[in-house]
Amino acid sequence: MKIGIDARFAVRQPRRGIGTYSLHLLRELVKRDLTINFVLYIDRDDIEGVLPSAPNVQVRCLWPSAYPLWEQFSLPVAVKRDKLDLLHTLGNTAPLWLPISTKLVLSLMDVMFLQSGEFIPTPTTLYQRVGRLYRSCVAPAAARRSQAVITISDFSRKDILQMISGLPPQKVVPIHLACDPKFAL
Repeated sequence: MKIGIDARFAVRQPRRGIGTYSLHLLRELVKRDLTINFVLYIDRDDIEGVLPSAPNVQVRCLWPSAYPLWEQFSLPVAVKRDKLDLLHTLGNTAPLWLPISTKLVLSLMDVMFLQSGEFIPTPTTLYQRVGRLYRSCVAPAAARRSQAVITISDFSRKDILQMISGLPPQKVVPIHLACDPKFAL
């Protein structure tokens, strides 16, 4: 089996929530089954050397690094070229076009970008407004196209099912995040 993973957030600095989630998930997945071949797709060099290195791992840096172009054009072309069985995207969005033979798993942390109201911050910059518009257009379509949507809690699962119409409930699975290994006993 050949699995591709959108690993962009794992190599970004400063590493925040999705990046930390991505990095720990990648490290654990690669260790679990050495018969699975992983292709980790990034949009910049791994200057820290944080990505897992193993015989079953290939890292591919795709260009251009501009978020929508990378995700909607460069990534699908690479997925087709690499003949993936499955693509797992980790940052709430995914390519809208993939080869029919490639399954999609989407990690969708929350759907705040689809909500409005007093508790949802209003984007203050053009970058934030465009990002919210992009996620609002892409995430629902990607979720419906995916074979599974992974989220971080039962609360987020409920929000996702309320905000994205036509999404079968059995497709959305909460998988609670693990802590950093440094906190293990």
